Amino acid sequence: MPFLFKLSKRVARLKDRLAAVSAALLAVTVVFACEKPLNVTDPGAGSSDVSRLVVFPKALTIQQNQTVDFTAVGLTTGGDTATVTVSWSVTGGSITDMSSTGGRHYGRYKAAADTGRVKVVAKGQPNGVADTATVTITATPVAAVSVSPMSASVTVGQTVQLAATTTDAAGNVLSGRAVAWTSSDLGVATVSSSGLVSALAVGSATLAATSEGHGATVALTVSSVPVASVVVSPASSSAQVGASVQFTAVPKDLAGNALTGRAVSWASSNGSVVTVSGTGLVTGVQEWHGHRDGHEHSCGLGEPEPGVGQRVRWPDSAVRCDPERRKRERPARPDGHVG
Repeated sequence: MPFLFKLSKRVARLKDRLAAVSAALLAVTVVFACEKPLNVTDPGAGSSDVSRLVVFPKALTIQQNQTVDFTAVGLTTGGDTATVTVSWSVTGGSITDMSSTGGRHYGRYKAAADTGRVKVVAKGQPNGVADTATVTITATPVAAVSVSPMSASVTVGQTVQLAATTTDAAGNVLSGRAVAWTSSDLGVATVSSSGLVSALAVGSATLAATSEGHGATVALTVSSVPVASVVVSPASSSAQVGASVQFTAVPKDLAGNALTGRAVSWASSNGSVVTVSGTGLVTGVQEWHGHRDGHEHSCGLGEPEPGVGQRVRWPDSAVRCDPERRKRERPARPDGHVG
């Protein structure tokens, strides 16, 4: 075998061995590099090389008046925990509690009654590093509806104001919620969108308030306006025996307003002298003889005075007698007086 050929073979085998050794050394170097431990700074050791502040959670959704906890951590440029003093601020609602432990800084946030988006900001000192979280506040669902008063009694023509209150599952009052009002009998009572009830006729109705699928009812009773007085006209009249006079009666309420559709009954205190029909038609039956001021009188229409025998009481509405008629129909007494 030529010398040059043998030499080239040896050189090739030497290169293969060197390549294998180099690969092995490189693998060892990589293994050692990967196993090198991370240098985590203990915040209690005084590290204040704060490069950034991280707040989490970064975004979440809660309901009105609910609370949620946020956490802020200061980090060095190497990603280790840093010593930092954290303060909290919000654009809506409030931070109700703050605390720190082991490099973690906590802020408890409480949402207000308003809905929308709110920013929760954590700011660290030194270096003024800060981070922000976003809270979306949604309306708390209505869990119950109550009404006041729970029942009402009114007279025709009157109004009554009802009020509805919406609350959540915890009993907290929810403001600004839409409430719909309805009446079970619009002929008896109507109710406006604000809960104002108008009584139209005698009867009963159920009024309902509903909001977000929940509701409550009010029992309403409507009665007629009570009669406070009755005015009879004419206030006075006169008539012959056998003649008739028509009287009318107008019932009125306490304010003097005329009341329609009311039943009126008529009666005579002395049916042998005058009669009265159910419509107020008065008819003279016979003359009535009595005494007034010590003298005898006769009258077609009159009202006996209670408890005084046959003496007549002369009310304004009594029908006066005709003295000329008495002279014609009755003779003079011995004293010359015609009764």
